[in-house]
Amino acid sequence: MRNVFETVIDVGSGLFISTLIQLFIFLCKYFSFYNTELELGLVTGYSGFDIAPMIRLKKDYWFIAPAYETTGNLGFVIGMEYKL
Repeated sequence: MRNVFETVIDVGSGLFISTLIQLFIFLCKYFSFYNTELELGLVTGYSGFDIAPMIRLKKDYWFIAPAYETTGNLGFVIGMEYKL
């Protein structure tokens, strides 16, 4: 029997720039399983929160993450990550 979650001792940090030219700074921990990566961390730059929790599921260049607006709307963000 094998372990599904392989803990990776990697901690990441970086910047997101939105289409509205907003800057988001994040710090996260990576977990890998079945060629997929889960990021858990903290992010700054969102209206309504000085620091917010972050969770993102990545596969190759694609990612999906939960979304929340201060008006109460919930949803998901699906996107493609481009690394410099």
